[in-house]
Amino acid sequence: MKRTIPCMFLITLIVVGVIGCETTGGSTAGGALLGAGLGAVIGNNSKLGTAGGAAAGALVGGLVGHAKGKSAETNRAQQAEIARLQTQLNSTSVNVVNSNGSITPVVLHRVGNQWQGPRGEYYASVPSSAQLRPVYGF
Repeated sequence: MKRTIPCMFLITLIVVGVIGCETTGGSTAGGALLGAGLGAVIGNNSKLGTAGGAAAGALVGGLVGHAKGKSAETNRAQQAEIARLQTQLNSTSVNVVNSNGSITPVVLHRVGNQWQGPRGEYYASVPSSAQLRPVYGF
């Protein structure tokens, strides 16, 4: 029974720590919690003692969890930039010159091997300003 309670405590801390590490903004806290639990168990069997082991584990776990959280933030920012560049790569704008000399920009998006206009119409290639004038100009 003496070993059952620390083992159950450790398992609970591991589960809570892993969940905390996987949530946005919870990496530092989750890592510290997990580290404290592991440190307490290890410290209980060493010269550090339970409290010393928990403190050391919390410090190390918090640092590791914080680094993991920063890595996840960087990943999300890189993925957002890739999505933005892909959208930019698959879009183009054609300036339609109107009868009064003003310009109406028309943004077209690549869909497969065709270009789609804002009203849902499709073109085999990027249309010219003259081709778009009847639909978007005046």
